[in-house]
Amino acid sequence: LDQSMTLAKELDLSTARQNQSLGELFTSSSDFEQAIRYKLNALDDAEKSGIVPQIVWSRIGVGDAYASIGDYEKANSYFQSAIQVQDTNKMTAQALQASADMRLGNIQQAQQYYLGIGGDVASGLASLRMGESYYESGKVEDAIHEYLNAIEFFNTASISEGVAKANLRLGDININSGNFDEAGNFLLEATKNASEEETKWEIWYQKGRLFELTQQKDSAINS
Repeated sequence: LDQSMTLAKELDLSTARQNQSLGELFTSSSDFEQAIRYKLNALDDAEKSGIVPQIVWSRIGVGDAYASIGDYEKANSYFQSAIQVQDTNKMTAQALQASADMRLGNIQQAQQYYLGIGGDVASGLASLRMGESYYESGKVEDAIHEYLNAIEFFNTASISEGVAKANLRLGDININSGNFDEAGNFLLEATKNASEEETKWEIWYQKGRLFELTQQKDSAINS
């Protein structure tokens, strides 16, 4: 990364991706102060370059950094700003894997997917993050609103995995709230759209919780 950063500077190229990668590395080692610093550097470089995919990636990255330290208000401001970025490019369904890759430390893969990020997918990803952030800070209604927004964005972009993830989160929220019928409907939609094994596993886990809470013992065991 250091060599890549040096080369980019020598060629007068944007160093947004390098700074973003360093930010993720510091996040994985729980050095959140350094993570925020590098991610803000990434955003500054991206804004200067005017490259829309890098701007979106960087804004979401800064939001993630602030969410990691529990500053959900500031995190949401960056997620919202990512939604406001417009781009006419399209993106493949693999973009959703970038979100998981980023969290799992597969930084280079995540960056590659984000290079082609499009407006609706970017908005969907940011809405997913905002939903998580709102829910963690106790703003349940706001979280539900953002997850519903995410479903709309991902449907427009024909990203079924994104639709699945947003429905899954809504299923979880409704289980916790005791709205079991609604939870079942959201989990059904998640099942219809899921393609990633991790998502499918979590759907079955949430179904197990639902069956257990509604006294469907045999179904709970099968899940």
